[in-house]
Amino acid sequence: MPWNHFGRKNLGFVYAALHGAEYIYDTDDDNFVLDGDARFLPRSLTPPAPDGPEGVQVHWPAGTGARVFNPYPFWGVDAWPRGFPLTMITNETTRSGALPVTAADAPQLPPRVCVLQSLANADPDVDAVHRLTGRLPLFFAPRRAWLAYPAGTYAPFNAQATLFDARALAAALALPVTVHGRVSDIWRSYIMQRAMWDMGCGLAFADPWVTQYRNAHKYLRDFQSELDLYLKTEGLLEVLGRVAFPDWTFASPGAELGGRVLALYVALYEHGLMEADDVVMLHAFLTDLGLMQPAVVDFALRVNRHAAEAAAAAKGAPGAPAAPQGTAMQPQQQPQLPAPKHRAAVCVTGVFRAGPFTLPHYQRNVLSRLGMPYDVFVSTPDLPDAFPHPSDYAYFLQPYKVVHANYSSTDELLALPGWERTEFSGDHYPSKWLGQLTDLSTCRDAIVASGAAYTHVVRLRADAVLAEPLPVPLRSLQPNELVVPDNEQWRGHNDRFAYGGFSSMVAYLSVVDSVAGLLERKQLTNAESALKSHLEAHGVTVLERPMHVCRLRNYAGGRLSCTGWDYITYEPCKSLCDAWHADVAPVQGGEAPPPSKRTWLSRMPLIGSLIILVIGVSCGAKHVWAPRFASRTQ
Repeated sequence: MPWNHFGRKNLGFVYAALHGAEYIYDTDDDNFVLDGDARFLPRSLTPPAPDGPEGVQVHWPAGTGARVFNPYPFWGVDAWPRGFPLTMITNETTRSGALPVTAADAPQLPPRVCVLQSLANADPDVDAVHRLTGRLPLFFAPRRAWLAYPAGTYAPFNAQATLFDARALAAALALPVTVHGRVSDIWRSYIMQRAMWDMGCGLAFADPWVTQYRNAHKYLRDFQSELDLYLKTEGLLEVLGRVAFPDWTFASPGAELGGRVLALYVALYEHGLMEADDVVMLHAFLTDLGLMQPAVVDFALRVNRHAAEAAAAAKGAPGAPAAPQGTAMQPQQQPQLPAPKHRAAVCVTGVFRAGPFTLPHYQRNVLSRLGMPYDVFVSTPDLPDAFPHPSDYAYFLQPYKVVHANYSSTDELLALPGWERTEFSGDHYPSKWLGQLTDLSTCRDAIVASGAAYTHVVRLRADAVLAEPLPVPLRSLQPNELVVPDNEQWRGHNDRFAYGGFSSMVAYLSVVDSVAGLLERKQLTNAESALKSHLEAHGVTVLERPMHVCRLRNYAGGRLSCTGWDYITYEPCKSLCDAWHADVAPVQGGEAPPPSKRTWLSRMPLIGSLIILVIGVSCGAKHVWAPRFASRTQ
């Protein structure tokens, strides 16, 4: 959580939801209740009947066809709420035409109101453009009315005087944390509306419950903080408008809403409107609520693949699947935004003993520099008693899939004649090498089975560190090109790290398929030469570039050491390994003892942040530290 950020409210939302709150009233410290009594809140969010006991009449923007409707003119105020698209302010269809709801109109509105936004008198929540050019104070004429919105019509609502049905909407309450606080609640409002519409939830505005005596602000600074609202709101609505939610089975309505919100976060991230840290934050938020289940992640990923298919179907592309059923409530005929042209699959193999040290370097030098969205696939041995356990990958890498290889095929390869002519020797070889190749092929199979349209692939080893940033931009590589380090070739190609076009990297991950033939032809010498022969046979263009991939070697007893060839030969590796030794424990004899569980937790970004979150809440701390994951760029 960024320091002093508006999103600190997320901790309160989780606390309230876990303690059984039925309603959550989201407000600010400069909003004062008109009658000074908390009983001003309505007893229910069920829309009152036109002549009901409360005397409140429900209106709605009937037949305007507006994608966004401004609630302020309904109460006689010529202004607009913060987050309202600037290009729509003067459009008459966005500000007039609200009529009383009749029995015939009722089916066109969601069956229940799950969000009720109160207006604020005196200094309401208008944007900096109005504050710099319009008049204040503003007062809303009491109408004893609610203005209810149909599915498909948005309105920005804030976090200053809003009542939520916590039982229905807990999964959608999270505030984005990578944007300014003056943007965060508006982004949440639009995302929440799109997610809740066809789950039977709606939005309504009510007469003022509060007067806002606004804390001191500098209007030009507010203007700068709100730039995303002015420049990106319409793009955000376009992305939300093209998302279609297919039929899916969830364990609960809360999990379904969580899947929808996660899918929308991913879509906004992939179109450059949200950062990866927000997706990670939402994952943690839903996890704390007990809603993060495999079906939620699968649904979110399926929705974003389906968006591209639906766009193709709308254009009549041959063979495109039909648009999903059950999405009549979503906005229609919105401009189609192009799906990202490039997407990478990141294949991580090996045992994750050194992961707390290696991952930050990969994030800095590889993942944050891919220049495209990516999904992580992990292929690692399933060792139940290992520490860290293979499942710990989920905390570090948020992988799309973790798979475990079946190593039985290596026994057949080991039984073949000819190994005595190779350079493989010692306790680990050739069985260890064959195990590594099997991990790679298992990762390949998982990537292909995903059905995603990946254009590039990156191969990482969990026990290694790339000392420098990628030397060649990933998106510049053609399908048959890949990049490997230009050192330690040993009459072949360095096999520790590679990245490139999809077809070339599928070949790279398939070396195990060539082992038997190389043995039979007496062409197998070592791992590096086998890789070279295999890639040549598949017509792959290999680009050797300066890179130092430094290994943290693992020996018997789990002891880690960097005292090998890398450490002796390359200064970048020596510096990194010295840092590793100093970070884990004092070094004796060139080796560091295995990390303890305490050291492991201290190196785990997400788990550590959750532990601190619990401590922070119990101590009343104002700040919860959560390190930023490397952002993915489109």
